[in-house]
Amino acid sequence: MDIPKETDIPKEPQIFLPPNVSLHLIFSRHAKREDLGDFGKFRETVRSADIIIPEEFSWTEGYLQELRAIAKGDTRLYHGHKEKRKGQPYEEASNAVLETIFASHKQVVFVDVERESDLAKELMKATYERPSSEFIGATWEETLQKIDENIRHDAELQAKREDYILSRLGPQIKEAIDSHPKLKGKEKVSVVMMMGQEHTRIFDELEKSVVPGASGLPSVTQERLATIPIREIVLKNAHKSGEHMEKTAKVRLLAEIFVKTVLLSLDRAEGRLTDSLVFEQIVDNLSMDELKAVYESRDARSAGLRINANSPVMQKIRSMETKLVETT
Repeated sequence: MDIPKETDIPKEPQIFLPPNVSLHLIFSRHAKREDLGDFGKFRETVRSADIIIPEEFSWTEGYLQELRAIAKGDTRLYHGHKEKRKGQPYEEASNAVLETIFASHKQVVFVDVERESDLAKELMKATYERPSSEFIGATWEETLQKIDENIRHDAELQAKREDYILSRLGPQIKEAIDSHPKLKGKEKVSVVMMMGQEHTRIFDELEKSVVPGASGLPSVTQERLATIPIREIVLKNAHKSGEHMEKTAKVRLLAEIFVKTVLLSLDRAEGRLTDSLVFEQIVDNLSMDELKAVYESRDARSAGLRINANSPVMQKIRSMETKLVETT
């Protein structure tokens, strides 16, 4: 597969879709099976397409070939990949997608950033290796400023990733069509692409920028299977405008980071894993004073992520978590 270098991608990506393509984008969470909505409907939508494009950040050529074999019905690889995903954060949703692709006999295409690229490495570093020590001894306002800087950096990286995806989308679809006689002869080729809910900018750019082919117009549609939480709203808006993020958004995001840290630690000790939606619901139900108290209840001598779980605000949060888990 011919993969362009990231340095070849212009600031404004050249967006092209073959004229006979009907592209449908599905935006959703991807933690649990139910994040995909009505699974029967989701499965039917994906398997009815001629070409399937799953979200595969940091992919390898070897995995692409294995997934294509799974699409052809390779049972050994299918069960092997399901086994590998046991205990992973996104096990349910990723296995549901894998199940959907299995024996579909459809073309599988990747357009995301590949593992060995500089951009993938930079995104991995920003996501998983950012030092929590940067919050040691920081005041509330200083931490808000640092969170703001981090989010804007994340937004820039995600925008680069989305531009990369947009630049590859048309060429990779065209390559899939040209290399398969049955698709090449079709009057209309349907494509389904799955992405996380924070990447709706991809649809926005396609809708306004797609260049129609000489003999017709490609079509682009979307469906959104989740309400976008505050982090995704912030990431998207931080990229789209140069305005400062609203303080409320920063505070809510900050609180979610700290709430997740302490609750995940407690959950692991108790042998359970709380869904991220619960954390978002907790943060949405806290007052501004309580959100600030979450931060100020931390052990400032630590890396800023160790919260006093016995503080009044954390006791309230813990109670809310228990009730929400019972009803989720």
